[in-house]
Amino acid sequence: MPQQHTADGADLAPPLCWSAVPPETKSLAIICEQPDGPAKGFVHWVLFDIAPTLPELPGQSTKEQIPQSAKPGINDFGELGYAGPRPAALSEERYAFTIYALDKTLDLDLAATRDQVRNAMENHILAQGQLVGRYLGSNLAKQT
Repeated sequence: MPQQHTADGADLAPPLCWSAVPPETKSLAIICEQPDGPAKGFVHWVLFDIAPTLPELPGQSTKEQIPQSAKPGINDFGELGYAGPRPAALSEERYAFTIYALDKTLDLDLAATRDQVRNAMENHILAQGQLVGRYLGSNLAKQT
């Protein structure tokens, strides 16, 4: 992952794009989490009720800009929106961005957690895709 999308840089949400959204999709949701490492399952981003006609998200600060109708959830840093990788020294970690096409909009308030979003999505996922990025923390980069 480029440094600008991490806590070592500008901490901007990375640009994401998708295609082949099923025609019956009513909303999209994105969850970014760490699938392994010392913080296994740690949530970096929850965004839901994204309009299904939107083909992409530009790289941005989700704290300031989110697509119209989309709702930011709370991450495991206790913040709304995106919070990029912050790996410990001497580690390279993976970050999984999963997008879900849903047959409904989620009836959740802002600051919903990953688990609340997952529970609301249960039995409503039409399709999903995943992109996994790797980031080598700046502490390790400085030592090599």
